Parts: sequence; C-alpha cells; structure tokens
Amino acid sequence: MGMTIRDIAEMCDVSTATVSRVLNSPDQVAEKTREKVLQVIKEENYIPNQIAKNLNSNITNNIALFIFDIMNPFFTKLIKEANRIAFDWNYSLIICDTENEKERELKYLNYINKSKFAGLILTEGISGEILEKLDPSYPVVCIDRYINSNSNRNYPIITSENREGARKAVEYLVTLNHKKIAHVSGTPGVKTADERKQGYLDIVEKYELPVDERYIYTGDFRTESGIKALEYFLSLEEMPTAIFCANDLMAKGLLGRSMSLNINVPGDLSIIGFDGILNNSYYKLTTVKQSIAQMASVAMKELINLIEKKTVSPKERKIPGKLIVGDTCQKL
Repeated sequence: MGMTIRDIAEMCDVSTATVSRVLNSPDQVAEKTREKVLQVIKEENYIPNQIAKNLNSNITNNIALFIFDIMNPFFTKLIKEANRIAFDWNYSLIICDTENEKERELKYLNYINKSKFAGLILTEGISGEILEKLDPSYPVVCIDRYINSNSNRNYPIITSENREGARKAVEYLVTLNHKKIAHVSGTPGVKTADERKQGYLDIVEKYELPVDERYIYTGDFRTESGIKALEYFLSLEEMPTAIFCANDLMAKGLLGRSMSLNINVPGDLSIIGFDGILNNSYYKLTTVKQSIAQMASVAMKELINLIEKKTVSPKERKIPGKLIVGDTCQKL
C-alpha cells in the first residue's frame, strides 16, 4: 500500500487527527500548521485513496464490521484496532452488532448493499449463506468466519491457531498432573468453538485420559454459561480437577461462581481460558492470548487491498496464540 495519513502526520510532526482536519475541516486548523501539512501533501502528491475513488463513484468510504457479540471485550479490542487503521486510510468503520442472528445479519447486509459500502468484514457467526446476497466482486474479508458460498469464490480468512492454542492450554494442565480435565465449549457450529473443542480432545486422547462426555459442557461464549457450567460440574458424582474454557468470559463466570461458593481456585479447581482479554486486580487468569491487534491489522489491510483492486491471497491466515500462565492453575 502507498503513503498513508499516518506518514503525512509523521513528516509534519503532527497528529493524524490534525492531518484529517486539514483535509476535511481546514478552517479548524491554525494557518501555519495547515500550510505546512498542505505543502507536504502537495510535494508527496498525496490524495487519500478513497476520496480519489469517490470523485468518480457513488461508493462511500464506509466499511462494515459485523460483530458476533459487542459485549465481549475481544470484539471491543478488535473494533479499536480496526478503527485506527480505517481512520489512517480515510475510511469510516460502521459497527453492525448481529448478535449471531441470521435475520439481523440479513437486515444489515441489505443496508450496506443499499448504502454502497466500500467493503465488509465478517466475524464469527453460523449463517453459511449470508454472502449469497452480495455481488461476487464485493470486497469481503472474514475473521474467524468460514463461509460456504455457492459462488465458488474464496474469501481471505484471518484467524488464530485455535486448535493448537487449545492443545497448549490442555497440555499445560496435563503437565500439572491433572487427569480429570473438563471443557466448557463455545457455541456449536461456530468454527472457533469447534476447533478449540477438538484441540481439547486431541490432548485427552494423546495422554489416554478418560474420554467422558459428561466432562464437556456446551456453552455460548458468554459469562452466564460459565456460571451454569460450574453448577453442572458440581452435580456430577466426580468433580473435575481442572476446566478449560473456550473463552475468557466463560472462565470469568466459572471463576466468579467458584468464589461465591467458597471453592478455592486454584487449590480445589484449576481454570484456564482462551483470548487474553481480561484484566483484574484480584486475579490473573491463566489463558491462551490471541494477537487481536495483528488479526485486525491483517484483516483491514487485506480488505483495503481488495477495495483498491490490489492482489490479495484468498488463503487462510492463522496467527499463533501464546499461553499466559496466571494464578488460576495449580499442580496436583
């Protein structure tokens, strides 16, 4: 990609916000600063890509970002990074909270079609035919989303190494001598949930631990399902000694409920999550941390390349996660 608004800002020793104001509201910028920025823009022959395109097109500079669950801190961080990049490239990021409901997705899709959005980023979801409503040439990038499209078109997919990350988490529990390891899975049919569950099963089978379906609780990635998961495991004749949750929010619910019941974590129960999104002064969750900033950055740059008709690889990009050892796991 060529020169960005950030490059202009650095050359002028001003903020990107100042450069944006010079381009969009020049009367709000001091004359001396405005002239300096405009001079650099002229010398570098810089024209914001989307603005230049819009001179001869009815396409807006809006990018839609479909969000699975806007209350999840994972998506908050994803939005923040994606919005930073969009701003640098003079695009506006419009957040569409789909709540993983097919009808809401289709309504949003109809809206972006009518409004002539420049491109679309899809995050997790279970609707496989959503892109059948879009023109095959429409710029689309997926984050943790796998589309079964009849158009035979491949979309760039950005995701974490979910299965491998889950293996790291469960194998860590094995190194702590845990044998009765349970799993709280995410929403069935969501690719990240399925891959993390498979990673859990990989390690259970690798170390020939008892494969017990009762030790797998189906959650939905929300805090409440972590609370219900603990209550379920407590109802079993034999309680697991460790629990791997498919995301941090469910681990948070499980941990909070443990505290309310005076179950000592990690003394009585070890808990490990996935995402690396929680910050708490009272505890540090052991988890597999995703590189959310890198996922957002790669996805946005791929989409902008698609919008600007540049070459993009349709291959899946998997970004490694890192095991973060906190205070919620203990050796037996």
